[in-house]
Amino acid sequence: MAAAAFATFLPRSVPRQCARPARPAPRRRHHLASLRMQGAGALSAAAVAQVQQHAGRNRRITVGDYTLAYDLQSGTARPFVFFLPGLAKSRYNTKLVEVEMYCRATSQGVLCADYVGTGRSSGNFADSGTISLWAEHAVALLDEVLDRCGRVILVGEGVGGWIALLATLKRPNRVCGIIGLAADPDFTEDIVWDSLSDEQKQRLRDEGSIMLQHGFKEYPISLKLIEDGRQHMLLRGAPDSLPIDVPVRLVHGLRDEEVPPQRALQLANVLRSQDVTVTFVKYGDHTLEEEEDFQRTNDLIAELSGKYFEYDLTSPQSG
Repeated sequence: MAAAAFATFLPRSVPRQCARPARPAPRRRHHLASLRMQGAGALSAAAVAQVQQHAGRNRRITVGDYTLAYDLQSGTARPFVFFLPGLAKSRYNTKLVEVEMYCRATSQGVLCADYVGTGRSSGNFADSGTISLWAEHAVALLDEVLDRCGRVILVGEGVGGWIALLATLKRPNRVCGIIGLAADPDFTEDIVWDSLSDEQKQRLRDEGSIMLQHGFKEYPISLKLIEDGRQHMLLRGAPDSLPIDVPVRLVHGLRDEEVPPQRALQLANVLRSQDVTVTFVKYGDHTLEEEEDFQRTNDLIAELSGKYFEYDLTSPQSG
């Protein structure tokens, strides 16, 4: 059974023996004190009806020039979970099945879509598979499929963790928490491009895409993906510079053969949120697909669901 070691990120300037997370300055309350906060609970009848219109397997939605294939498991309880797969992975994977089973028991809905150029969504990976499009389409799914579901938990594996962060930056009021499973923001530059030989880089320039052996798998890598990724670097900033304030839970295997575990600490360092934890799984690899990994993800969904609330602006007390 895999063992897990826990590391909570602490500010560098505070001695470890007496360190406490720095608290942000109190924000102006205005009339927030009079707003009625609703905890995690049932969706309204109107919201359930809207979810039912989009729910089902192998559904389709058109976003710009592309058609996205998605599955939406209906639910009646908030928050819903939006699962974002790893690089070149379709929505049919073991992690998603486990999340769906858990959320079925808690009456929470689950959404997952194939990225453009992947699975049953339209587009060619070499031509259309970019961080920009994947993030744009994740936001579109939030806006058009989950628009009546309140704030959601984003669960991203690998590149899905990067997409989750970008979607949160674009729609901060639609996200109540992020779970990153071997999340790899900036991987296109720091992990892929920097590891390529001069010959491989030239082949990318000449052919547009190559198949790259990375870890135990072979991935399609396009020049377009590399160049587009440079527009979305997140780990270059100073500590607390990435303006994401929701709770973030990062899980990383110490035997990850694709993404160095230190990347999780780098991400924790730049996040502005004061509620960030990093869990290292001693014998975990990049996939994190052991039974205890699935249970850990479910536990994190339960934890973040317990922190969920919405401001009810329709209440007479809201002023």
